Amino acid sequence: MTTKDATAGGDGSITGDRDLDCSTYLEAGIEGLVVKALAAGWNEDEISNALLGLVQDRISEARDNAILDFGPKPGATRH
Repeated sequence: MTTKDATAGGDGSITGDRDLDCSTYLEAGIEGLVVKALAAGWNEDEISNALLGLVQDRISEARDNAILDFGPKPGATRH
């Protein structure tokens, strides 16, 4: 059973702070990745830099895919 499965409502929140709860949920998986990478011969700095780069790429991609709606839709009239 995962932490998310064990929460009331199934929304992944334990403490009510979704960012903190998500970090806690992901931490074990990241530790597993680090252990595997260390066993494969990479050092802590290389692993940290690779993880940081992956996260930065993910953030950049999410921003690129975001739909920003700052004005009226085409054809809409102003009141």
